[in-house]
Amino acid sequence: SCTDAVDFRPVSIDPTFNNGPFNVTPVSSRNIVLESTRTGQCPVFLGPLLIHQSKTFQAYYYLTSQLVGLQPRLQSLQAFGTDGEDELIKACKSVFKESISLRCFRHFQQNVERTMKNLGMQEYENVITGHIVGNEETRGLLEAGSEEEFDQAFQDHIKIWKELPNGEK
Repeated sequence: SCTDAVDFRPVSIDPTFNNGPFNVTPVSSRNIVLESTRTGQCPVFLGPLLIHQSKTFQAYYYLTSQLVGLQPRLQSLQAFGTDGEDELIKACKSVFKESISLRCFRHFQQNVERTMKNLGMQEYENVITGHIVGNEETRGLLEAGSEEEFDQAFQDHIKIWKELPNGEK
């Protein structure tokens, strides 16, 4: 359940499709009661869709407030994930007052990759992305078990990044 304080999965609200003058924003979540025999993962269930012409606070507020109107227990939503769209986050926070706002992992990774490209550091993308998200050789910042562990790993990685050519950017 998305509202269980101990065992929950975030609700994903992601303005995914742009079809001409219309945007489509699906709501989805993982069903923790079920498990795929093929992948061992909980399946993603598609929920309501918002078809809208503008990515405004009002459009997103309508979607989120209607969700709570139809399912009042969603007021206790533990977390929601988005692509980082500011107006969507504002609307979610105004409706799901107690929940945590999360960033979709794939969008986060794309932001890191885009930043590396903008800084002209594509050749170090795998190293730095590995430091942030982790890989086989490196435990990433996102895998830190505490704020202290994150801060220490961040300081260690910054030293390495500054030693890379163009690292002072």
